Amino acid sequence: MIIGNNTHWCYTIVGRKHKTQKFNVIYKTENMRKLIIPLFTIIFGLNCYGQKISEPLYYLNSKQIDLKKVYLNPMRLDSIDIQKKTQNGEVYMFTKNRQFSFCRLTDVLKNYTNLNGFNDSIIFKINGNLINDTTSIIIDDTYFVYVTVDKLFSVKYISKQFCNLMIVNVDLETKKRDPVINIRGNNDIIDKLKK
Repeated sequence: MIIGNNTHWCYTIVGRKHKTQKFNVIYKTENMRKLIIPLFTIIFGLNCYGQKISEPLYYLNSKQIDLKKVYLNPMRLDSIDIQKKTQNGEVYMFTKNRQFSFCRLTDVLKNYTNLNGFNDSIIFKINGNLINDTTSIIIDDTYFVYVTVDKLFSVKYISKQFCNLMIVNVDLETKKRDPVINIRGNNDIIDKLKK
């Protein structure tokens, strides 16, 4: 029996001979070996010699945390200890004050916006990064939190089903922003004031 097609490049002979078997099967099998051996070498070589990238474990005051879901003000950190004893490594972060509080995204919505909690039309961005999963996200309450809400109802190039979406941009800063003064009027006067 021949597995494959006589007109294709893959031939393997198993058991008894088939009526349509040709003598060029051996020739094509040799060409196949020349192709498959380097291909397998590359595929398995990448798997065996490739560096496995995995995140270290993070601890905050000896309690394990998910660093992607915890926004800690770096001004609060007292020390960072990196241990390489485990396969992935461990990062221990200690704060100056062991007792501190965090706020959740629901608190941010309640305190900094007019929105009434979560719904399926809110998309969060924290410090410019899109948040894919909002569960268990906590924010250090010593951050200066600045929130803007962008509503997409006036965007003309998106589908009508997405017009109700709102993007909540949360900026976390360690220092208070300087007040912004907007002057309206003649641009010549504004340019002179800037100088």
